[in-house]
Amino acid sequence: MNLNKNISINLWVAILVLVSMTLLALVPKNNSVPTSEKQQRHRIVFQLSSADTLTQRGLLKNLQNLLTEWPDAQIEVVNHSQGLDFVLAKESLFSKEISGFIKKGVVFAACENTLKSRKLDKFALLPGITTVPSGVAEIVKKQEEGWSYLKAGN
Repeated sequence: MNLNKNISINLWVAILVLVSMTLLALVPKNNSVPTSEKQQRHRIVFQLSSADTLTQRGLLKNLQNLLTEWPDAQIEVVNHSQGLDFVLAKESLFSKEISGFIKKGVVFAACENTLKSRKLDKFALLPGITTVPSGVAEIVKKQEEGWSYLKAGN
């Protein structure tokens, strides 16, 4: 009788272990990768701090490539230091292209610290350009929020 009781207890323990393992296998993992790229909205922040027109043209090509691959990507271009010229109405060589990207949802953000240091106000910017208090702080904030970071140029 004692032997039957031990076999019965061991059988129940084995069944409980098997059920527990099965249930654990069915619990979704928090770190699982989305099954499709379409489930993930890509968020990219670019840093532009150069007045070099080849760098600026390269940035425009990168933006086009990203939007071709991921049309619903969320993109912000932070312009500070010499990169502010890219979005200044009197300086930009690419105002038409920038306007087109704004229509596609790309955000161009000018650094207010750079505007102030160059004694410019927001009216000096191309139409549709937003501002942020600090360009470098904006980039750090975006990275802390999980955005991918790309620096335009070298």
